[in-house]
Amino acid sequence: MNARVISALMVATGAVAVSLTGVGVAQAQEFAAGVNCTGMTCTNDNDEPYTVSGVAFCLTNPYTAPTVPGQPPAAQTQYTNGFSGVVGPHSTLTFNPGCRGGDSLTGFAINGAAPGAAVPPSGSGG
Repeated sequence: MNARVISALMVATGAVAVSLTGVGVAQAQEFAAGVNCTGMTCTNDNDEPYTVSGVAFCLTNPYTAPTVPGQPPAAQTQYTNGFSGVVGPHSTLTFNPGCRGGDSLTGFAINGAAPGAAVPPSGSGG
């Protein structure tokens, strides 16, 4: 097979893979032993809490930005917004990452999990 045919096959295969992921086929991904996330829902099968962190990908809404009289609305810009949450022992947590008011959530990624991070000591409060 020549390089041109191989390249065409790789492009076709990539298109099929992209289209399969685009139809919402979600698979669990393990971020730490016993901590799995599918989409925005993470499950912790451990005896201790884990902090799971991620990032939301946002797109500004140009119609909510201040405008200059006689000028068109500002162009849309992309930005990221970090999020995290503690998944308790033998629990599940569904994240609801957000963007600034009026902006659009275009995607998200779970980055990782750490045992007990950012968990207040038991008995604290008040």
